[in-house]
Amino acid sequence: MRKEKILTEAKKLVLEQGIFDGAMSELAVRAGISRQRLYNYYKNIDEVLSGIMEELVEKSYLARIADAAEVDTPENLIRYAILAFKNLSPEVHEDLLFMNLYSVYLATNQKERQGRGEGRILLFEKQIARGQQEGVFRRDKEMEELTATVSFLLAAYTFHCETLSKEGQGKMLSEEMLHRLADMVLGYLKGSPTPAV
Repeated sequence: MRKEKILTEAKKLVLEQGIFDGAMSELAVRAGISRQRLYNYYKNIDEVLSGIMEELVEKSYLARIADAAEVDTPENLIRYAILAFKNLSPEVHEDLLFMNLYSVYLATNQKERQGRGEGRILLFEKQIARGQQEGVFRRDKEMEELTATVSFLLAAYTFHCETLSKEGQGKMLSEEMLHRLADMVLGYLKGSPTPAV
């Protein structure tokens, strides 16, 4: 229960202020516990972020959709999940924004990433691995980089939608635009030039 409160407050903090030095002090205040007690649960902000990611991956709406029909091709499953964007709840939009911030953080803190498998962003990992085995998706990049880039693209698209009027959001979440987003993601995974959205 206490860990859940810490992770909930940490996610809110990251979405409001980003990932910053001193986040543990601020998090302790928000969680209503002392810094010492917080350190009993998590040694540093990286452990907290990793804990949030584990929860997001476990409950990921997009991952569940993409896992739903395993008999289909990896490409079609990823496209299907992206087309489901128009039905995402505000909570899922927040999850994607967190993944966006975390992707940037991992990409700019190389030493934190080295040797830490739990730091990976796992969005669509199963489908990407299948696509690689079937020779459809590129193998010249590590799985961590592929999943982080896909997560970043989807989260950035979601963030952009959030900044628009209702009319603008409707256009960005139209089937045509979501197919273009899917083309961009799949183009990256195949290692081919991707069209602009």
